[in-house]
Amino acid sequence: MTSHIGSARFGLCCTFAGEERIRFRTTTVAHLSRMLANDASGDEGTYAFYRTLVEHNLRTLLDAMAWCRTHAVHGFRVSSDLWPRATHPVVTGWVEQLFEDPGIRMLCESVRTFALENDIRLSEHPDQFLVGNSLRDDVVNGTIAELEFRARLGALLGTDVICLHVGSGAPDRETALWRWESTLARLSPAVHQRLAFENDDRVFAPEDILPACLAWGLPMVYDAHHHRVLADDLNEDDATLLAMASWGDREPHFHLSSPRAGWNGSDARPHHDVVDIGDWPAVWSELLAAGVRFTVDIEAKGKERAILALRADLLLHLAVV
Repeated sequence: MTSHIGSARFGLCCTFAGEERIRFRTTTVAHLSRMLANDASGDEGTYAFYRTLVEHNLRTLLDAMAWCRTHAVHGFRVSSDLWPRATHPVVTGWVEQLFEDPGIRMLCESVRTFALENDIRLSEHPDQFLVGNSLRDDVVNGTIAELEFRARLGALLGTDVICLHVGSGAPDRETALWRWESTLARLSPAVHQRLAFENDDRVFAPEDILPACLAWGLPMVYDAHHHRVLADDLNEDDATLLAMASWGDREPHFHLSSPRAGWNGSDARPHHDVVDIGDWPAVWSELLAAGVRFTVDIEAKGKERAILALRADLLLHLAVV
């Protein structure tokens, strides 16, 4: 049965719960602005601080992937804060310098090489402020700038997937969904080859997103937890198989979590520390038995502990089914 689990790539999301030595750093625009105001060298001291932060984060990413290799975890979601506030006007000039910095480029190449050599699939899931179908032009423009930066960095790191929620549902779901077309037309091929849309738990269910993904030639990341919260006319088997079809020849990507308050609680949306084996979709077990390769990001507050626990539970579960 171990070989069956081997066809599922478990993804660790961004940070660790128990590995104290593997810690990413961030900063704020306010902090950088205060540093600049007091920087007697112009901006050299503040830039040096920012570069050191980025260097630290890239080295930490290598440490994170080394942990993944040791524990046979073959997916890692890169934090959106790897290069903090990269598209803010205070930072953008420094980002251009970093893209040309030999030391930073070497670290990025080390990440890419390590991921390739150890079969670790890298992905990103940017924050909710990226809304490519917003009614506000400034939000759309900011989303495009952010996606272009992430694709550019992703090309250096070897990031395979940039996963987004559709975003705005105004004035209605169908109008809002297809409003993405004008934004997609402005995005580079580097973004398109990484971009994927995920069903959410408030507005866009799988049956809403799938027709658009197929029309645009973009894949859908199927989130089983979200689907259980925001149900539609698709069952989990059909949603899984249709989402898989949207990936074409690429490895499908799923998300899984369990509700902190349970399915009978007041709010099933917040994630639990662990994943209940009962929330593992039966159709995914069928895929494992067939040796189908797929990625499952484990979106649990327990991070690496949740992955190791789920893997152990899944071995026992498959042994008795």
